[in-house]
Amino acid sequence: FAVEKGERPPMTKEMEADAPTGFSALIRRCWDGSAEKRPPFIELVFALHKMELEVRKRRLSRRYWRSPEAQKEKDLLLMTLRVMA
Repeated sequence: FAVEKGERPPMTKEMEADAPTGFSALIRRCWDGSAEKRPPFIELVFALHKMELEVRKRRLSRRYWRSPEAQKEKDLLLMTLRVMA
């Protein structure tokens, strides 16, 4: 088997950049040849849950900031910043 030979799937820089914070480091830890160095299952559960929340937050913020309501907020914020300057 490839895994027994220490082979792992490639992880490109683009994949790492698009992944949630800590994902590629977690994957590398899971792929460690020494079982003692691999994270315990409960750590995986919590880490993946945290990453899921980050991804949801990213998606929501992108969607929200494209909405008409957000545009009004951005305009008001810019106007406020100009007044303060």
